[in-house]
Amino acid sequence: MKKIFALSFSFLLFFVNFSYSSECETTATGKIVCANGGGTAIKTNTGDVVCGLGQCVITNTGSIVCSKKMSGSVTVNNIGEILCVGGCEYASKNNCSVMEKFK
Repeated sequence: MKKIFALSFSFLLFFVNFSYSSECETTATGKIVCANGGGTAIKTNTGDVVCGLGQCVITNTGSIVCSKKMSGSVTVNNIGEILCVGGCEYASKNNCSVMEKFK
């Protein structure tokens, strides 16, 4: 019974960790880029970082879709439709901030 629970829990953690909720990412050039308050930062295949105001998901075509609402949730229903709190939008560099050194 313990093995079944541990295996089920590990399987669940795999899918929970699949969600994209990172607040900061490092670009290919070494800049640290963060999402603004409660958003998500995702590194693209080209090494750029784009951000959403809320949570984001990556579609099977590589598009990054996020909630329009700060800290808003995103889910995919059983027929593959993306649903977002406050509506959905594509992630953008405009929703990111670049970290700066303390002077």
